[in-house]
Amino acid sequence: MKVIRRITYVGTCLAILGGGVWIWATGRMTTAVLAITVLSGINALAQVRLWYRAVLAESIGSPMLMAAVALPANLLGTISLMLPWRDSSTAVIAMVTALLLGNSIFAVVADYKSIGHAAVASLDTSGQKYSAPAWFLTKSGISYGGLTIIQSVSLTLPATTLTILTLPTKLVASVSGTFINSVLPLMVHQNTSSKTSVRRFINFSVAMLSVLGAALAAGMWIWKREWFAIAAVSAIWLVSSGIAAIAQRMSFRFLRPSAAKVSIIVVPLIVVSVVMSEQFGSLNILVLLCAYALIDALTALMFFHLLREWRGWAVALASVLTLIAVWISQI
Repeated sequence: MKVIRRITYVGTCLAILGGGVWIWATGRMTTAVLAITVLSGINALAQVRLWYRAVLAESIGSPMLMAAVALPANLLGTISLMLPWRDSSTAVIAMVTALLLGNSIFAVVADYKSIGHAAVASLDTSGQKYSAPAWFLTKSGISYGGLTIIQSVSLTLPATTLTILTLPTKLVASVSGTFINSVLPLMVHQNTSSKTSVRRFINFSVAMLSVLGAALAAGMWIWKREWFAIAAVSAIWLVSSGIAAIAQRMSFRFLRPSAAKVSIIVVPLIVVSVVMSEQFGSLNILVLLCAYALIDALTALMFFHLLREWRGWAVALASVLTLIAVWISQI
């Protein structure tokens, strides 16, 4: 765990430093940008410390810190932007400073209360090497790298399209991050031995997210019918994201770490498809929504198959087939 934490610290610093060097090399480094870069670097270190504690606590069935991990920083950041600063650069500096303050205070509190210490104490200290970190690091690296490429390709679209795209993106992220990932650790953690409660949670989540998605699509049909297709695909993404979060967490507990390899191919496959759509001139907001949703739906499909959870697998399969059909219709 100490090695993972150190790698994260170093990687974070290198990422911030690389961004700063790139800004300097392009001749856009100003005093304000330098201050923002330095503050962002320090804030990133505080975030690493805080997330380290949150993930440890979550692994033993205590998701409270993870559920609120960004709350103090975001609250202070929002308040700072409400104040009448003299220019935008000062406002950004104030916001990043507020984020740093919120994360630092929360990290100190987490350290003081020794949150996650029980998880560290239960670790195997025999010195035996495990392959799990390598599998999870590979999966995360490919996933984040692929999503970055998709986001870069999406910049070729009009600004209004990207603005619209942020709405379903925020909705899906809030549901998966706030609801699924806050509740599920209570049921699936390192001491869980049965899938019974998780199966009930899958049924409940699919029903709840389907109703929410259907209400979103119906509302858009009534209010702004030309956006109905966007709302319908977003509804499918909402369900796919929820079951993908459940499937991945179940895989951490009930499958070997090497099972991550089945989902590693998903992101590169979608990235290639998005790039091809862009090359053929068929890239639009529906294609991007399908791409993001397919990443989640295919991940859920593969993991549920390995877990022999056929209800979740059937929902994921239906999502995959529908999304592929929508994507093909845009060619």
